[in-house]
Amino acid sequence: MSDNAATITSWLKARRGSYFCIHCVMDGTDVKPFQQVNQIVRPLEHAKEFRYMKTTCSNCSRDLKCVGYFR
Repeated sequence: MSDNAATITSWLKARRGSYFCIHCVMDGTDVKPFQQVNQIVRPLEHAKEFRYMKTTCSNCSRDLKCVGYFR
């Protein structure tokens, strides 16, 4: 796992039970650009403990594809 992937997954795990859009993940982790964060987050939808779907972001309240940790 890359350092950026570890940063993102750790950040999400620390906020267990909440959903975040890519923009808020970027702001919270300082991992950029958007494409890199998207490439890290998209495969998480196949992991049992993560969910990636269209819902309301817990941070900015926009209805977008969001990721969350739910283990």
